[in-house]
Amino acid sequence: MPMRVDAPFRGVRGLVVLGVVVVAVAMYAISGGQRFGSGAPDPCRVEVAVEVLEVRGGPDAALPVLSTAPRGAVLNAQRVVQNGFRLLADDRWVAQEGVATAAGADCG
Repeated sequence: MPMRVDAPFRGVRGLVVLGVVVVAVAMYAISGGQRFGSGAPDPCRVEVAVEVLEVRGGPDAALPVLSTAPRGAVLNAQRVVQNGFRLLADDRWVAQEGVATAAGADCG
């Protein structure tokens, strides 16, 4: 009598393997091909909500204006807010009341 060898994906084991593969493919598709937990949070971007936004050298209205940005400009920013000012980058601050979080951004 010939020896019977079960196929590796029959029965309960086969259903479990199939389920794991389906879940993995779905997670890959949902994440856009990026590994879960591997990406940084969405960047913080702000949109200028006033006619002209003054960029200062620190979180203080008494500090000199380094540059300006027009209404509607979208600027990269940090999640740091101090004394009513949001940090854009090293020693570049804007009044928090003059900006709004840009669409799709996470400024936590």
